[in-house]
Amino acid sequence: MTRFIFIILTAVFSLTAYSQTNTAKKYDKVIFNESLFNKQSNGYSFGVGTGLSFRAVRRDEIQDINNVVRIDNDSLKFSIRHGCGLGASKKQLITNGKLLRDKWGRNYYELKFLFTNYSRGGRVSCHMELSFDISELKKYNDVIYLKFNDFDQLIRY
Repeated sequence: MTRFIFIILTAVFSLTAYSQTNTAKKYDKVIFNESLFNKQSNGYSFGVGTGLSFRAVRRDEIQDINNVVRIDNDSLKFSIRHGCGLGASKKQLITNGKLLRDKWGRNYYELKFLFTNYSRGGRVSCHMELSFDISELKKYNDVIYLKFNDFDQLIRY
């Protein structure tokens, strides 16, 4: 009987962890804030793929950020994997609002993904597909680029 309860609880826990995959329907806006831009993020990995074929990718494995982060109209989209358990998490896309120029004359904004994980307890790995409204970045410029989380490559917007 104890073994049966253990199997049932394990199955429920696994299904609960899988169901925490979150596809963001509501697009959060990019936040213009210098002090938040300088904060450190909690740990996470980027993700490639969706559903059962989702694979976590460490930062040092990424050759080109354009293979992980994509722009769809006025939305910046990417996936992350993180440890989850009991509690919530906060996901913010931050810029300091300074328009910079690289050595080739391309204007860009630096963006930072700030992830705060309030989860405590379980050792489950969850993944999320995130979308952020970045339309405010194009308010005064037709063509700009984005520099995401200090990666060298720029993302055309």
